[in-house]
Amino acid sequence: APTDEAFEALPPETLEELRGRQVSPTVSALVLVLQHHTVAGQWRSTELRKLEAVGPGRTEGAGGHGGPIAILVKGGDIKVDGATVIGADIEASNGLIHVIDRVMIPEDVNSS
Repeated sequence: APTDEAFEALPPETLEELRGRQVSPTVSALVLVLQHHTVAGQWRSTELRKLEAVGPGRTEGAGGHGGPIAILVKGGDIKVDGATVIGADIEASNGLIHVIDRVMIPEDVNSS
């Protein structure tokens, strides 16, 4: 989950464009961006360090809300689609949260 600061760092026109652009009659581009920040299952940081990606086509069935989220471990940091995990393994009633330092916007949302 991106921090509030990560959302605030988005240019206001980007956020408005995502809110206003429909990718289907009932779904905005912003909904797809938010869905891109979730994957099925609970992946602890120790497990993420061993993977190259999580999400559709990798750790769950293909389809869903886009492609897999790339993982890179660099200098001890876990990076997911270029965002750095700054808080890991936070237990919530509906899953496990990893806090990241920026909003991840998938390529298919940028190109549509």
